[in-house]
Amino acid sequence: MSVISSEPAQGRLKPIEEFETVLASLPPKEQSRIESLMTLLYRTSSIGAAETAAVVGEDVTLAARLIRVANTVHYGAGIPVMNAEAATVRLGADRTKALAIASYAGDLLGQVADTTFQFNRFWQVGLIRGSLARAIAMNCDRRLAGKAFLVGVLQSIGVPLMTSFGAKYASLIEKSQGCLQRLAILEWQSFNFNHIHVALHLLEQWKTPVDVKTAIARHQTNPPLGSDVDAVLRLWQIAYFVNAVPLGIERPTTFKDAFLSQLLNSCFGEIGTSISRLLEQARAEYEDVAGLFESYLSRDVGVEEQLRPIGLLLRGECNSSGVEGPGRSNCEFDSNSDAGRSPGRDGSSQTVPVAIKPL
Repeated sequence: MSVISSEPAQGRLKPIEEFETVLASLPPKEQSRIESLMTLLYRTSSIGAAETAAVVGEDVTLAARLIRVANTVHYGAGIPVMNAEAATVRLGADRTKALAIASYAGDLLGQVADTTFQFNRFWQVGLIRGSLARAIAMNCDRRLAGKAFLVGVLQSIGVPLMTSFGAKYASLIEKSQGCLQRLAILEWQSFNFNHIHVALHLLEQWKTPVDVKTAIARHQTNPPLGSDVDAVLRLWQIAYFVNAVPLGIERPTTFKDAFLSQLLNSCFGEIGTSISRLLEQARAEYEDVAGLFESYLSRDVGVEEQLRPIGLLLRGECNSSGVEGPGRSNCEFDSNSDAGRSPGRDGSSQTVPVAIKPL
């Protein structure tokens, strides 16, 4: 699969005006709030429960949400927690950090998304991807569990911002048929940038940890196989996996499962031999934290139904006819075919990017 630069294709205009149009919809106060929280929580790897609780406790609304989640049936054990410190201890500092960032991001994006965009459904999908990512990390490297959750939740955050283009962008979403790879290519053809560029700009502004940002930059590019990798490559593997698998509310119907199965088995250890266990852990992760986002989560489709296609795919029960090459689904364009190219200004074809180099 191709890897592209974050610069526009040769011979095309830089997307300054349109890109700035997207970013203009961001409330500066909310942007600053996320940057401050990210900096305080991830400035070093040694920020523990006490410091994390002190940070999240400064926001009364956020602290109340976290306390409510910590007191749910999944965590409560009959002993209620009454403050941010106790909630952080019960949830774990790593999870509390990730949930705090995701909560702020959801609040911001829900404000700026076009009113015709189904943000509640979009955010539910992101939360399920984050839950699946965390479940994988908990089985292969627990130290990355919180960051893996962020990689899953934040990888498509550019989409709500691009809804500011109105009907033109809505038509691209419809044409993509629920496939983010296809959507990224359609966006590039229309605007000379895509939602991954927008996401990376946001992540840069928010002072996001480099390993999280790098994984999101690469999440539509096949990662190297293997389990003996550093944190950056591990997060890349997880980011690719949770982006590539189908969820129930998406519409791609035909997949080639060979690369995903190889990735699961060669990169993620024993979890690759028990798909049902992995999906059950992802479901539990989702239900553990969904209460934090209940004001803007879709109730149309349950988490079990959305995870079911992943089990079918990885057990080899999905139809893979007509799909060529490892690691590709039918929702991806082949960058060597006409489908993966856009017309140049002189009528010639130009290769369309399908992934972004890390900043």
